[in-house]
Amino acid sequence: MLTARWSKEQAAAWYKKLPWLVGCNFIVSTAINQLEMFGKDTFDPKTISKELGFAKKLGFNTVRVYLHDLLWTHKREDFKKI
Repeated sequence: MLTARWSKEQAAAWYKKLPWLVGCNFIVSTAINQLEMFGKDTFDPKTISKELGFAKKLGFNTVRVYLHDLLWTHKREDFKKI
């Protein structure tokens, strides 16, 4: 259920409560590029989970994963199911 858009003050108050963001850009080590990371035959949730666990142990509280525009263009409905 969507709620009304937050005001600038509400957004600022929420952000102020967050810890300092520490993280990295992420691509799983078993993928050679962004497309392969999400490929039907190359998606590797076991390694993704393990590597995100490493990031957590290092103290990271955020990671950025790029979703290639070709994936979004051709597989949009699949990503919406997740």
